Amino acid sequence: MGGRPLGADQIQAIRRWIDEGARPDAPAAPNYSRALEKVMLPREGILRVSCRVKMDAYLVMTVRDPRNRRALLKRVASVKSEREQGDAGQPGELIWWDVRSERRWPKLVDVELRVEHAAGDADHTEFDARLLP
Repeated sequence: MGGRPLGADQIQAIRRWIDEGARPDAPAAPNYSRALEKVMLPREGILRVSCRVKMDAYLVMTVRDPRNRRALLKRVASVKSEREQGDAGQPGELIWWDVRSERRWPKLVDVELRVEHAAGDADHTEFDARLLP
């Protein structure tokens, strides 16, 4: 979505794949998660959640109520070596989301980052949350 349209050859390949049963060609790429627990969420102001991944990946950032694990906010982003319209950035660039508290949200929240379809090692992923002045 928001990227270049598929070419006729790509559309034909997808049709053939569906006709053949739409089985995955290769094992799924690795997924992994990082979590920050009991992060202070200001009533006024902004909590900036940031990450830096060193590979192509799909990112899911979730703010949860630690009391019941209910998702309060979920944001997604894609990171690609050949950045296209709609991608958040390229590998190695800082990606961030600004979170503002909603009514009835707790003062402390858990913040999770799920890195899906990662094209590399998870050990070098940075993940942080800090209050902006």
